[in-house]
Amino acid sequence: MIHVDEANRSFNHGTAPLSAFHVFHESLAGFKSKKHIKRTNMVEVDGQGKFQASSRFWTSILSRYGFGDTVYSYFSHEEVFERIVKVRGDDVLRFTTEHDPESVKAPSMLAVVGAKAKIPEIPDLLKLFGEYKGMGLAYAAGTFTSRFNPFSGERTVSVGGDDFQERFAMEVPVDGWGKVKTYLEMLRQVCSNGAIAMAPAFRSTVKTGDDMLYSLDRVLCSYDNGEGFIKLRERFGAAQKSWASVYECNGLLKLAARWPVGQMRMGKINEAMGDICRIYGLSSINVMENKQQRQVPARCRVYDLINIASELATHYATNEEARAYQAYIGTLLTENFDLEGTADMMPDFTDFLLDDKKAD
Repeated sequence: MIHVDEANRSFNHGTAPLSAFHVFHESLAGFKSKKHIKRTNMVEVDGQGKFQASSRFWTSILSRYGFGDTVYSYFSHEEVFERIVKVRGDDVLRFTTEHDPESVKAPSMLAVVGAKAKIPEIPDLLKLFGEYKGMGLAYAAGTFTSRFNPFSGERTVSVGGDDFQERFAMEVPVDGWGKVKTYLEMLRQVCSNGAIAMAPAFRSTVKTGDDMLYSLDRVLCSYDNGEGFIKLRERFGAAQKSWASVYECNGLLKLAARWPVGQMRMGKINEAMGDICRIYGLSSINVMENKQQRQVPARCRVYDLINIASELATHYATNEEARAYQAYIGTLLTENFDLEGTADMMPDFTDFLLDDKKAD
């Protein structure tokens, strides 16, 4: 059984009318800035304490009341919220708060949903994951994710000389907002890198109905997307036979630069790509126009980019960062590669190690 303690989080649920919610901005003590901060980042619910307003909170509010996020280009978060309250203040909502015992910040307010929405009890959900031998439990931004073997059992396939284990990942929201999703995954055996194709082309949604746990149980005991795995293997094979474009490399570099883990290993990542700036005599990749970036090859294959991203996601990144890397992989595999099929022969790929200490 997987215990909720492994998620290093605790969650509380409650119900309150929309009029009981108060949103406001709270600056850090002693912090001074000349910039106008438009985003309201705190929520208070009927005197029950202060919470950080997560992106899920704001997105669920907009979705529930029929707004797009462009509304914030014209009105502040606080003004939008107050106008909604004036019209729909009697609307009773169910809310979920997330508490991180290792953080000094206030607990987070996750999504709000209708008072009758079905939200799974976390211990029951994790117990179900454990019954089906869920692997790699991760929590990030309001969702639990675990990996499973398909119904046909654990199977290993070979793609261009590399062995992979086919698995699928299930993503379940803890606050009742959003759908349960499954994604196909390829686990590279040589280095245990799990590449999740986190994109619509390799995603399935689960209709849960009134009894979410029953629906999840039916999926976990029967899921076996043979056609999807075949398509995913084909894309991995194409990635091995395609030079990566500078544009595709730059996408991963920009993503890595957003996180401390990627920043620390930027030198290794650049080295694996062939040191693009040195090859082409550039001060920065960004001086090259996007159209030209898509036409110019780097000294690595698209397959190398997948392995770099999956290594970061599997072995180094936090859960939130890992999800961003997996989304990059999914997008990469879904679209045609910029230089698809340009490699003349299949190379002998070596295990990519971002940290030299891993080789010891």
